[in-house]
Amino acid sequence: SYPTGLAFSYLSELNEQFYQKYGDTVYQFDSPWACNAFASDIGKLQRDYINPRTSKNLRRINEELSQVHDIMRENLADIMSRGTSLEKIYESSSQLKDVSAGFKKKAKWINVQAQLQQYAIPCACVSVILLVLLFRYWFS
Repeated sequence: SYPTGLAFSYLSELNEQFYQKYGDTVYQFDSPWACNAFASDIGKLQRDYINPRTSKNLRRINEELSQVHDIMRENLADIMSRGTSLEKIYESSSQLKDVSAGFKKKAKWINVQAQLQQYAIPCACVSVILLVLLFRYWFS
């Protein structure tokens, strides 16, 4: 069977040649036969691509393979950097968890201190009054 990469290369080159020859003038054509002169260019390109074993076509396939290889290297490098960044995120989240636990403990302690300060004066006053009453009625 014919190599898929080479077929796409043929179509890509055909597209480039057509655009170079006609460009934006395609929209001005009155009939489908207006670009019939391009048939000879298609024939030349077909002769170039008909045999996938020619050195030119093998070079094209090798170029596409090297492009795919480069893309795969980039993808693997991205995956490796994501793994590194995921490790950093995990470490940061662990540190954040520890800091938030310490913050929770301090917040509870500050809340207890605030309640003590709020109720300390009234409790002291009630205790003094009770002691005064206790001493007055107990020792009299």
